[in-house]
Amino acid sequence: MIQVHCPGPGGDLHDVTAVDHVKLFRNRPDLTFEHRIHEQILPAIRRVGGKVEFTDIYVVHSGADHTPAGRERKLERDFKLLHLDLAERPDHPFVLFNLGMTYADTQQHRAASHWLNRCLEVSQPQESHVRKAYALLIYSKLQLGERDAAAQLCQRGRELFPDDKELQFRQAMVAHELGQLDQAVALYREVLTAAKDRHFASVDVGLTGFKARHNLAIVYEELGQQALAENEWRTIVSEQPDYVPARISIIDCLIRRSEFHEAEDHVRHLRAHLTTMSDGYRMDARLAEARHGVEAAIHVLNQGLSECSDSAELLRELARLLHASEQYELALGVLDRLVAQLPDDAPAWHNRGVILAQLHRSDESQFAFSRANALRQG
Repeated sequence: MIQVHCPGPGGDLHDVTAVDHVKLFRNRPDLTFEHRIHEQILPAIRRVGGKVEFTDIYVVHSGADHTPAGRERKLERDFKLLHLDLAERPDHPFVLFNLGMTYADTQQHRAASHWLNRCLEVSQPQESHVRKAYALLIYSKLQLGERDAAAQLCQRGRELFPDDKELQFRQAMVAHELGQLDQAVALYREVLTAAKDRHFASVDVGLTGFKARHNLAIVYEELGQQALAENEWRTIVSEQPDYVPARISIIDCLIRRSEFHEAEDHVRHLRAHLTTMSDGYRMDARLAEARHGVEAAIHVLNQGLSECSDSAELLRELARLLHASEQYELALGVLDRLVAQLPDDAPAWHNRGVILAQLHRSDESQFAFSRANALRQG
């Protein structure tokens, strides 16, 4: 077994999925791949009594086309091949699993739930896809708002696989959604413990590291345990120095305590990199507001927009501060830029309606509110 590491769009190393593949095997005529897509050699190996060994070797799957057009072409091909597989083997567990996984990947969670349920109905617990089928089905149920069903699936899945890290992570998410915060903390801490066994998996590597810590920190914040939350944010930064949400959360903690010098260090780190520059200016403005007031923050944001002119977040923050300081005409101009850039942004249209109302431009205000409501309704 050799892992395949699949980075996210743009080669994002914060978003890597590790997939276990059998890539080195004996050259025998009875060892042949199966399926039209996501081809498998493992069933043939198992049929002849073969033994699989895990290695620490991995390859990186680079060069994937993550553009919208490229993704659309890939999905069109995938669904075509999957439904051809389904026509030939309508009750094959792995075919049903791949359909469910692909529908979940396209956010079609009702269809995903259907195929994943069918997959589990015809699968044996020892089959390598079953753990992942439970994890995907739990995720789809959460996206559909079916929390109780998701909780029941967590219980069933963990009865079969009590040490599975992804199922622990999903169960923690469900507990958080249900307001069971102490249980969520215990589960996330369980995710962060060392794995006890090695098994075939396809899992986001961040789930057992910074992503679990991120979610744990949020739960701690909801429990009012700010020191524990900050400790998780700092641990993330020590392991993933370029993880922006953790840096931002640390800056917020430092501003609340008026520890401005350390906050400046984190702001400088964000501003030093092109991909995080706009976040750096946004947090620099927040720091300036805490130290010197709204006008100082507005100055920082205008400076940021001179370098990051297409930053929606900087425009939002500038509009907020101009509104708060009753500079309504200037705020309206900023929101005009924002809706020109993001014409389907419902909050921007709503905020534009608020400011137009304060300027007594009632017809335009009503149109902006109507546009915001239409966008929210789909």
